[in-house]
Amino acid sequence: VEISLNGRTSRSVDIFSLGCIFYCTLLPGSHPFGEWYEREANIMKNCPATDALKDVSIDAWDLVLSMLRRNPKSRPTAAQICNHPFFWNSTKRLAFLCEFSDRLETDAETSPTADGFDRLLIERKASTIVGTSWTKRIDPSLINAVQKFRSYDTSSVRDCLRLIRNKHHHFDEISPDFKRLAPTQQALLEYFEKKFPRLFMHSYSTCR
Repeated sequence: VEISLNGRTSRSVDIFSLGCIFYCTLLPGSHPFGEWYEREANIMKNCPATDALKDVSIDAWDLVLSMLRRNPKSRPTAAQICNHPFFWNSTKRLAFLCEFSDRLETDAETSPTADGFDRLLIERKASTIVGTSWTKRIDPSLINAVQKFRSYDTSSVRDCLRLIRNKHHHFDEISPDFKRLAPTQQALLEYFEKKFPRLFMHSYSTCR
């Protein structure tokens, strides 16, 4: 139980409460600290159970978990919450992925040291992000065009981001068969996010 000593602490308590409300809104009938009779004890022990949110949205899970941090000073501000990717529209999300991919490519070309650092981070737990080969998850009509113009490491997160970036920049060249699945840029993002639900927050977490 936190005692409000100043405005900052009071706001942090509000953020904590808001995190609980977010959780209950996204998962009606549940609470991040369990049933009513165990909540106070779980809060005191800092034992939130938020993994169920991952099945709803990795973005939401990341946001709520940050709001429920034990240390009030570690919780995000209201402004930071509003700027969290959970609230980004598809245009901003796709732009971020493309810009992040560009940065990885630029680092690789200009600084071997930066390349090694970035690649270590982005490739961390790659198999849980894109699988052992991301071609196993995407449509054959897209796979057929993947290797025409450049080679890809299909186990690499960085190369999966490169694929998304290239398909965004060359959207008009995508095959008609695939465009039936993703007829717009927004649908293209939704397609890749469905195939790789952890990719966006993994990329965002790597560079924040």
